[in-house]
Amino acid sequence: MLQTPPRNMCNITDIKKDENGVTFFTGNGTVAVLAVAENILRLRYTKQNAFSKQPSYAVVSNQKAAFDTEETETEYVIKTAEVTLAVNKQTCRFSYYDKNGSMLVCEPEDGGKHLMPFDVYMPVM
Repeated sequence: MLQTPPRNMCNITDIKKDENGVTFFTGNGTVAVLAVAENILRLRYTKQNAFSKQPSYAVVSNQKAAFDTEETETEYVIKTAEVTLAVNKQTCRFSYYDKNGSMLVCEPEDGGKHLMPFDVYMPVM
């Protein structure tokens, strides 16, 4: 049976900034934003207490790019030389902008991120 995920489930409760990026702690998981190039932000989202230690096959290397952060009344903002990500404090809605401030894409008002657990099966040889 399919269930509709609750709305506004990602209220940000705390943040941590380090040399790699910004981690947002929410009422329903953790979101990490890593600046890996001036035009690439890597996003990770988990409902677990910590991110998996398994290497990602989608990431070629652990590059880093310079980034700045700002905080407004409603958003946390992460900027590189080429791209800006605005994260709504109440919903975790991600809005992406180019270096000129033109919107590239944004998530729905409710934040748009919903994780559903599933079993992973691996063949035994």
